Amino acid sequence: MPRSATTSRSSRSGTSPLLVVFLALVLLPSYATAFFEQFFQQQHAQQQAPQRPPSWDEQLESVPCHDYVCPDLSCAPTPADCPCPSRMDEKCILPDATGTGHEAYVCTRDCSKVSAAMHAFR
Repeated sequence: MPRSATTSRSSRSGTSPLLVVFLALVLLPSYATAFFEQFFQQQHAQQQAPQRPPSWDEQLESVPCHDYVCPDLSCAPTPADCPCPSRMDEKCILPDATGTGHEAYVCTRDCSKVSAAMHAFR
């Protein structure tokens, strides 16, 4: 009886390493291939990331303007000629208080309040 137990144990241990080697030879290449394919697909996706939007300087250089470039990238002879950022605002031209000949402006919803404030400080 001890002999048969030894025989069955040796037969299991004899086929087990062969089975492990066989499975390793069959399965490892497919797992390795899948791993490297996924790795290189991620690398390729990272290389084709979406382009970043152009910076303010890059946008400014693309405007064909010889005078003044407004914040909305339109061209105007002077800053006072630029449109207000909001369509609901109106442009209130302020008199030249410095004597330089350059007018200033304020975009507001009510120019009468700006005029009243200007008269209060005179």
